[in-house]
Amino acid sequence: MADRSIILEVSQLNDISPHGENDEFTVAILSWLALQLPLVLKDQLGDVSFDVVKVINKGLSAYPVLAIYSESMEYFDAQYKLVETTCETLLHEKPMMEIVQFIAESKKDWTTISANIME
Repeated sequence: MADRSIILEVSQLNDISPHGENDEFTVAILSWLALQLPLVLKDQLGDVSFDVVKVINKGLSAYPVLAIYSESMEYFDAQYKLVETTCETLLHEKPMMEIVQFIAESKKDWTTISANIME
């Protein structure tokens, strides 16, 4: 069975980085979430994985979002809500320095990574 995916717009990021602005920062935070979610939810998620992808809205603007992938979609709605709630919790409860440390220690070129995702 092929992977099925759904996107998650992390609403807290709209306050930090509105669509189309600061894509590098948004991609870095979403990448941090994509790494944190499997660790935090390892017992509840099963075969779910995450990635940062581009979405284009009806107004033809593009912005990065979190993609959720799963082969078994039996409980996908429940998984989606769990992921959404966990993203909110992580961004609310984790110190911002943890995210800044992730960005700094990764030594990744977030401008290039963001450009590749957004092309």
